[in-house]
Amino acid sequence: MNKTLQWLFLIILALALNVLVVPMAAFSLFGTQEGTSIFSLDYLIAFLVWFVPNIIVIQLIIATKKSLDRERFIGYLFIGVQMILLFTVYSFSVPFAAIVWIGGAMQVIIVALLVVTIRKRQPQLG
Repeated sequence: MNKTLQWLFLIILALALNVLVVPMAAFSLFGTQEGTSIFSLDYLIAFLVWFVPNIIVIQLIIATKKSLDRERFIGYLFIGVQMILLFTVYSFSVPFAAIVWIGGAMQVIIVALLVVTIRKRQPQLG
């Protein structure tokens, strides 16, 4: 795949993921009282709700930059499954605990994939 198309596809996937994540992070701030410090637990929870799903975007950026095709395609798979899970939370009355367990297990795998991607060397051309 062309490098420009890879980056364009990555940007589109990141935007699509954040369309699902940002409203959920904003919803976690509805109970916050006015004048609450930005360093409170409420804002930490909102940040984590936004950051944790975006770990896969960091992995995809590194894999695309290092030209690691296998890790990039695995990242595409995980971001797709993650978006399906988030869409399921919004659309259907699925037990929330099931989504949390599946999403949590997937995040552990995603962090492991991020570590593998960081440690892997860029393939040499020639």
